[in-house]
Amino acid sequence: MKKQNNTLGKLLVIFMVAGILIISYLTLDRDKTKENYLLGIEVIIYPRQRIYIEGEIFNQDGLVVIARYSDNSVRGIRDFIVNRTILTLCDKEILISYAEKTLEIAITVLPKTKKSIEVLTMPEKTEYIEGQFFDKSGLLLKVLYDNGESIFINNFIVKRKMLTVEDYYVTVGFIYNNIVITINIEINVRARKLDRIRAKVLPNLNGKINLNDMIIVAYYDNGDSKIINNYIIEKELISISEKRIIIIYAENGIIRTFEFVIEYCSLL
Repeated sequence: MKKQNNTLGKLLVIFMVAGILIISYLTLDRDKTKENYLLGIEVIIYPRQRIYIEGEIFNQDGLVVIARYSDNSVRGIRDFIVNRTILTLCDKEILISYAEKTLEIAITVLPKTKKSIEVLTMPEKTEYIEGQFFDKSGLLLKVLYDNGESIFINNFIVKRKMLTVEDYYVTVGFIYNNIVITINIEINVRARKLDRIRAKVLPNLNGKINLNDMIIVAYYDNGDSKIINNYIIEKELISISEKRIIIIYAENGIIRTFEFVIEYCSLL
C-alpha cells in the first residue's frame, strides 16, 4: 500500500537579520495547516436587566457569552467588549464584540422622569413687605431623577410681580431637557407701614399759601410713596409763619390723622 504523502510543499522565506540576507525553505505539513479557528460568539444566558432609564449604565450581571470554534469546541468568554456604557434614548441594542465577531442584545431605554426635588439652601431673604419683589439670591435646589442622577439648580425663572399680604409662597421654575420643573418657596409678606408724610407747597406773593395747591406725599417702609389727594385740613389759608398743619385722610378703610411741618418749595 502506498503511503499517503502529508507534505504540501515548501515555502521560500527571505528575510534579513543584522544586515545579512537569509534565504530558507519551510516544509508545509498537511496536518499542521488544519488550525482551530473561531466560528462565532453566542449568548446562552441574557443579562438580568434589559429595560433601562436614560442615563443608566449597561448592567452585565447574568450575561453569559460563549465562543464556538471550528473543532466543535466551545468556551465561555469574559473579555468581550461592550459598545455602550451610559445609555441614551437612541440605544435600541447593545453590541458585544470579541475577536472581530459581534452580536447584538436588544434593550429598551425609557426617558428619565423627576423623582423628587428638594431645597438645599433657602433664599437669603424670605421676609418681605407688600409691594416688594421676590429675591432668589442664595436659593439652591437639588433635583433627583429615577435613574439615580441628580442635578443642582441655582438659575431660576420667577415671574416678576409685586408681593401682597396674600402671598404665602413664590413659584420658581427652571427648564431641564425641555421639561419645565417648578417648586413653591415659602415666604412671609407683611403689610407696609407708613413711615412719614411730607407736605410741600409754593407760597403766593402775599405770603399766604393756598391749601388747594399743597402736595402731600406719604412714604412707606418698603420704599413706596404716593400722593394723597383726598384729605381734610383744619384751615383754608395759613401764613408762612404757621408751619404746622393737621390733615385727616382714609387709607384702606383706616382713618389717619397727622400733624407735620409744611416745606415751602415747589419740588417733591
